Amino acid sequence: MVGNRPGSVAVESRADRKSALFFWSVWSRRTASRPQATTAAEIPQIRALLRHRKFAEALAAGQSLLERAPEHRDALLYAAIALRYLGRVADALKTLESLERHHPRFSRLHEERGHCYVVMRQAPQAIEAFVVAVNLNNALPASWGMLEGLYRMTGQAENAAMAASQVAALRNIPPEVVTATGLFLDGDLDIAEPMVRAYLLQHGDHVEAMRLLARIGIARKVFDDAELLLAAVLEVAPRLPCGARRVRRSTHRASPGTAGAP
Repeated sequence: MVGNRPGSVAVESRADRKSALFFWSVWSRRTASRPQATTAAEIPQIRALLRHRKFAEALAAGQSLLERAPEHRDALLYAAIALRYLGRVADALKTLESLERHHPRFSRLHEERGHCYVVMRQAPQAIEAFVVAVNLNNALPASWGMLEGLYRMTGQAENAAMAASQVAALRNIPPEVVTATGLFLDGDLDIAEPMVRAYLLQHGDHVEAMRLLARIGIARKVFDDAELLLAAVLEVAPRLPCGARRVRRSTHRASPGTAGAP
């Protein structure tokens, strides 16, 4: 059983319900990638520079990293963001072209392309870019918000209402869970997992957070842990079982060692 494996952790919710007892193993230590130390340290620094609106410094740091790792996904994205804020939109788009060659399914590159087209007042191209972004990753509040405004501006009332409903749905989910979901959908499991785990430790049972942690477990092929989490979801939210059961059945179909494993 999973609970008997060394390193397994059982966490009980603050509500002290039996349904809140869920398990996870040391899958992150067992399967997590190990990025180079320099890269791991530099990316948060560049992100912090952007957050503090130090765009020239962020661009310089990103370009320095790209000289050593020209295909680095986040360095290319942050360089493009810095270029846009510095008014160099054409250069930002060229940087995004490079990013797309190496990481075509990275949702944030399409989101950033949409922002560039907004600056250029090219609404159709912006809409197209944001649509690609949300089709790859539906946990992008900024893209949905921009789509709502752009659809309204271009007279597409039905599409605007659809985008508005997505914005409202994301607002009903804790920001930490939305962020972790977006990271997961972009393949950043090593960042998403501790984020959602920390949320559950602090806040206890939350159906979307528990389902996300189960999805991460399935992606890591830790099916026993995912099964326990999804069983807890069904106990916490018995009236909202469809999605959980759909994922739960996948753990049976895709057991370890089978061709259908995700």
